[in-house]
Amino acid sequence: MKKKKSDYIEREFSDAEIEASVQEFRRDVQKEPDDNDEVFPNNVNDIADWIATLGEKVKHNPTNELKVDLRVYKAFRSGRRPLYA
Repeated sequence: MKKKKSDYIEREFSDAEIEASVQEFRRDVQKEPDDNDEVFPNNVNDIADWIATLGEKVKHNPTNELKVDLRVYKAFRSGRRPLYA
């Protein structure tokens, strides 16, 4: 069954306009620093201090997010241990 011309939805934007807006969005994203990027500490003492801090926070307020963070930092520390032995 062939569609009639009136059955089609008219485009609101052209392909060039869509491409231009996508490129503008990509440029803006690259300019802005991401606040959600977590940077792991490089110093072994900083890692141990942060694990102790997270451990205390988990004791007082055991949320799932804190437990996951504590697990991640402990795994990060155990993965780095052979480098400092």
